[in-house]
Amino acid sequence: MNEGSFALPIACTSSFNQFKVNTTKRIFTYEIIYHTAMNHVNIIAIIILVIPVSGKQPLFIGGFFPMSSMNNGPDWTGGNGIQPAAEIAIEHVNNRGVLRDYELKMDWNDTKGSQGWTEHLLFKFISTPPRKVMFLGAGYSKCSTVMAAMAGLKPWRIPQISYSSTSPQLSDKTIYPYFYRTIPDDTSFNKPRITLLQTYNWTNVAILYHDVGIHRAAVEHLQEEMKKEGIHEIAVEGFRDSASSHMASLKKKDARIIFGNFFGQGARRVFCEAYKREMYGPRYLWLLLGYIEKNWWLEKDDAIECTAEQMLAAANYHLATDYLWQARDNLKTVSGKTVKQFFQEYNSRVPVKRRDDHSSYAYDAVWAMALALNRTLTKMPEIRLDQLAYGQNQTIDLLIEELDNSSFTGITGPVAFTDKRNRAGDTRITQFIGGKHIQVGLYVNKLKKINWTGYNPIVWQGDSPPADRMQRMYKIQSTSLILYVFMIVVSSLCIIVALFFLWFNTKHRQIRFIKMSSPNLNNVIILGCIVNYISVVTFGLDGGLVNTGYDVICASRAWVLSLGFSLAYGAMFSKTWRVHTIFTNRKLKGKIVKDHHLFAVVFALVLIDVSYLTIWQVLDPLRRSLYITKRDTQNLDMEVISQIEYCESVATYKWLGILFAYKGLLLLFGAFLAWETRKVTITALNDSKHIGFSVYNVFVLCVVGAPMSLALKHQPDASFAIVSTIIIFATSLTIGFVFIPKVTELRKLMTVGGDTINRVERTFTVESLGHQQHISTINTQTYRELQECKNLLAQKEQEIKDLRKRLNTYQPSSSSQEDHIKQEPSKTPPPNIS
Repeated sequence: MNEGSFALPIACTSSFNQFKVNTTKRIFTYEIIYHTAMNHVNIIAIIILVIPVSGKQPLFIGGFFPMSSMNNGPDWTGGNGIQPAAEIAIEHVNNRGVLRDYELKMDWNDTKGSQGWTEHLLFKFISTPPRKVMFLGAGYSKCSTVMAAMAGLKPWRIPQISYSSTSPQLSDKTIYPYFYRTIPDDTSFNKPRITLLQTYNWTNVAILYHDVGIHRAAVEHLQEEMKKEGIHEIAVEGFRDSASSHMASLKKKDARIIFGNFFGQGARRVFCEAYKREMYGPRYLWLLLGYIEKNWWLEKDDAIECTAEQMLAAANYHLATDYLWQARDNLKTVSGKTVKQFFQEYNSRVPVKRRDDHSSYAYDAVWAMALALNRTLTKMPEIRLDQLAYGQNQTIDLLIEELDNSSFTGITGPVAFTDKRNRAGDTRITQFIGGKHIQVGLYVNKLKKINWTGYNPIVWQGDSPPADRMQRMYKIQSTSLILYVFMIVVSSLCIIVALFFLWFNTKHRQIRFIKMSSPNLNNVIILGCIVNYISVVTFGLDGGLVNTGYDVICASRAWVLSLGFSLAYGAMFSKTWRVHTIFTNRKLKGKIVKDHHLFAVVFALVLIDVSYLTIWQVLDPLRRSLYITKRDTQNLDMEVISQIEYCESVATYKWLGILFAYKGLLLLFGAFLAWETRKVTITALNDSKHIGFSVYNVFVLCVVGAPMSLALKHQPDASFAIVSTIIIFATSLTIGFVFIPKVTELRKLMTVGGDTINRVERTFTVESLGHQQHISTINTQTYRELQECKNLLAQKEQEIKDLRKRLNTYQPSSSSQEDHIKQEPSKTPPPNIS
């Protein structure tokens, strides 16, 4: 048996000569002990064994069987059922006359499942007659490592075939060069396991194993095979005494399909935890080793707190990969007997309590030895195998070659060895139901596939095979399409209005009161407003609307809004700054601030934005990030995960903090300038009053909107609605404050003054910043009053003419009166039109 197998440090790998000396000394010591302690009866018995009885020379093999346990412990003692099967095989070999002039015999002993005792027996067999041409065993892998390492040394070179040692470590032919086994090694289950996963499209599995040498090596090989096939490891957990924390880890990682590599003790610990954590039932499938001790859940174990019924309930319905202990009953084997006939003979000799499943592998191992010896004798008939010296190179080489070429039909099916001298056999797929293993399939090694025909169907605890993981449906919380379309429509209408104002400003740029308000800067304001409207489109685009290119959209949000702000607000800021500069110059002798100076201010602001955003994009680019906001489990195998998208970089808030600080200072300074020039009412010159309103508007909305958008970033609809509303509202108020008065004024002027508006000029006084200044320019309000006065004067003059005509129609009865009227001037003063 292979439980508790440990690797044996072999000194010969580093210093063979020293090891050879030590080994020789040990042999000599054993010989002294042997010859001192052996009584005469035993010596006579050995002599009798050597004497041929049937006319054939006896040919001995050495047998190593775990018949008992050291200190009478609970270890596996399957040798009691295996040794009789080997004896039956020897009888069948001899009865068939396979070895011609030789009679195969076996000298065997009890290893007690101990490495030290096995080593003692090995030297005993080597140092005392009769000579053993091969060794059968051992049972435990840990015992086989001792035997295979020692027997494989050059002084002896004794081939060894094991019937139950499955440790993958024994496949290392640099340490164990002449070790064979008729039972497949533990890694042989990995191919069938992978095929089983592929059958049900399971690609996410976990591995839980007892952290000892035999299981660790098999798990490492399983990981390599899974990696080759693209199967994902959810977790790999190795436990020693307690499996509690490891089971908690598997539960947390939502492992559903779990490989288990452990024997009875480990099974009790694992399935007790599985019962406590409810890691069984229709959502889970355990894939275990099929050769765990029978009734392992019934064994008393003080380390656990579960009953046998609870462990059995947790382990029920698991699948297992198991050895093909026997082929079909009617298969005729190399001995000429069928599988059924062998077991009838075996069962008649061995009591039920002593029987062991490994007996069939021991039977095939004896036949592999006999057939190889027979072929060796056929090729070298002159040799005497019973007198062959240990380490004899030519004969041993031929014997090894014939073992490598073994191919026959045994009790366990086709028998052959791989290049690593492991068994190339088939694997049973079983299901554990009600405490019994029921075969549901057979992995055919030659075909590399599982045959399900002719076996019981797998019983699933649910309606179908379990999913290898919780099926997760990811749902991105995107902006409402209705809200997005609405904002796009509003933004598009605003862009149309802005284009109208651009046309208006361009068409009437030569009208004096528009010309003197810097129409080129007004166009920059309009351009900035259009860019701001376009930014609404980028803020609404997310994963729900765009499949690719989201990183570009992330970056474009900061670029578009920042540049739009700098263009629109920068132009207004520069115009306000010019007004402030003019009216703080008391002597009016300072340098004249022209439009190109204002454009330089706008360009500087834009250049700062471009430089900062470029540095940000290069050093810490904005990327799409997904955050889980809610998990909703629909059923046992489906979970809806709500996610939200963010445009983030590693230090998003640091970069935004610097940008907000810069824009905030600009807003504060602009608000200050607007307040300082609040009493300036020279509309035609600088739009100072309306520009001031716009600055206040932008300042207030930005101060309110920025924190709100950050606070509601987890709510896409609310965040987009607030951001887009503030952008549209602030931009629309700005463009309205600046251009609607101009449109209204032009309409009034065209109504009352025709095309004379370009020729009106008047000198007036403005009170600004606490002192008087005289500016020669156009005041449209005064001009309207002048036009009204002229109209009134013309009306009065017409009335005078009418009165004079009426006086002329009176009777001229008295010429003196008429003369009096002509000579005496009128005492009524004319209307005051000044």
